Amino acid sequence: MIELGVIQRQQAILQQFNLPVYFEKVDVNSLIYATRSDKKTREGSINWVLLTGIGTSTIQSDVPASLVAEAIEETIRPSS
Repeated sequence: MIELGVIQRQQAILQQFNLPVYFEKVDVNSLIYATRSDKKTREGSINWVLLTGIGTSTIQSDVPASLVAEAIEETIRPSS
């Protein structure tokens, strides 16, 4: 929902301060399972806060689990 250029800009800023932009190791299924106990979960449905731009967001509860898994996988450090 956010432009690639915005993502790249934010990653560059984080890297300038030696902050991580990738997970080293993460079990995608465990992470998705853990989100079910988050305070934003209501009646089995997760209210996702999704960025639409810098300083803007939207809340959606109809995000498919496959899309969540794909987004998490994109944050895992690429193999060298």
